[in-house]
Amino acid sequence: TLLAGTAYAQLNPAQKALEEQGRYWEDRHQPARAEVAWQKLLESDAGNAEALLHLGVIESRLGHLDQARGYAAKLKSAHPDVPENAVLEHAIAVGSIPPNTINEARRLAHSGQYEAAIAAYRQALKNQPPPPDLAQEYYETLAGTKTGWEEARHGLQEMAAALPNDLSLQYGYARVLTYHDATRRQGIAMMAALAGDPSVGRQATQGWHDALMWLRSE
Repeated sequence: TLLAGTAYAQLNPAQKALEEQGRYWEDRHQPARAEVAWQKLLESDAGNAEALLHLGVIESRLGHLDQARGYAAKLKSAHPDVPENAVLEHAIAVGSIPPNTINEARRLAHSGQYEAAIAAYRQALKNQPPPPDLAQEYYETLAGTKTGWEEARHGLQEMAAALPNDLSLQYGYARVLTYHDATRRQGIAMMAALAGDPSVGRQATQGWHDALMWLRSE
C-alpha cells in the first residue's frame, strides 16, 4: 500500500474512513474496490493528494495512461514540490502490468522460489524498478535471492524516503533490514515504532519478536 507523504492535510472522520478503505482493498490486491474509495475521497476533497496519487497509480496499472496523466497533472498543480510526483510519473512510465504474471511471481515467492519469482516480476515490469504499489513485495522477494539483498535495501530505502507515511512500505523496509546482522538493530527499532499502528501493528510486532530472537541467537 502506498500512503500519503508530506503534502497531506488532516482528514475528517468520514474522509479518514475512506482512506482506510482504499488502503484495505489495495493490501488485498483489489484495485477496483480501492478505486471506489479513493474516488469518494476525491469527491469529498478535490485536491486530496493521496487520492490523486492512488488513482493515478491504479489507472497506470490498468494501462489507462491518459487518465493517469490527468491525475498526475492535478497532483503536480496542487502539490508541485513533493516526491509523490516523481513516484506517480514512474508508475505511468511503467504502464500496464499483466496481472497473470504478477500473480505467478507472488505464487513463486510464497513457495520460496525467490529467483524464479524475481524473474517473473522483472518480466512483468519490463526490467524497470517497481511502481510504489508493488515495491514492498518486489524488494522483499529480491532480498530473499542469493545476491539481491543490497539492491533490495537500497530500493526500499529510496521508496520509504519518498513515501514516509506508507506504513506498509516502512514495515517492508524494516523487515529487510532485520535480515542482515549489520542492520538488524535498525530494523528492530523501526519494527518497535510500527508495532502500535493498527494497520501494520500485528505484522510489525511479529517481525520485531522474530528479529529479537535472531539477535539473541547470535
